[in-house]
Formats: sequence, structure tokens, C-alpha cells
Amino acid sequence: MESKNKNKQRILWLILTVSIMSVSMLSSFLPVFANIPINVLLPIGIMLTCKMVFFEKLKLSTLIILRAAILLAVFNILNRDIFISKNSTYIFRYKYNRSNTYRF
Repeated sequence: MESKNKNKQRILWLILTVSIMSVSMLSSFLPVFANIPINVLLPIGIMLTCKMVFFEKLKLSTLIILRAAILLAVFNILNRDIFISKNSTYIFRYKYNRSNTYRF
């Protein structure tokens, strides 16, 4: 009986190790496509399957919505300019013109 439990634990440990290794390899070569299942699909699965209080659902749903909006902007489905306020930082005050010089 104890031998079966140890074998199950070893198999689960192997599955966990292989999945972490594969996700890390995928994220090193294709970071956008690795972040979709980790940052969007996994929280959706957690939100649908686990029991949560209202605050946890609210927090997780806002994170999912904003992560999905960022992915839509990365794939040019959503306009990227909505994420940038032109006067928010000092860096965005400069515009790069054709003569390769910075101007205000």
C-alpha cells in the first residue's frame, strides 16, 4: 500500500517537473504564446473550478480582463495607444523624427 502511494507521488512529481520545464522552455523561445496559457487560461480555469469569495473573484476577473486586453494589443486587434498616456512620463515627451535627432 505504501509502495503505491510513493509511486503515485513520484509520477506526480515527474509530471510537475516536466510541465514546469516545458513551460519554461516555451516561454524562453516564444514568450507571447507561453504567456497565453499561463496568464489567461490558467486563471480562467481556476476561477471556474475553485470556490472563491467575492473579492477573490473580483480581483482575478480584473486581472484576466487586463491581461486579455494586453494580448489583444500585442496582436494588433486592439489599439495600442489606449495604454499610453503621452504626458505620463518624461520619455514619451520626445518624438523621434527622420533626421535621427530628438525634439520636443
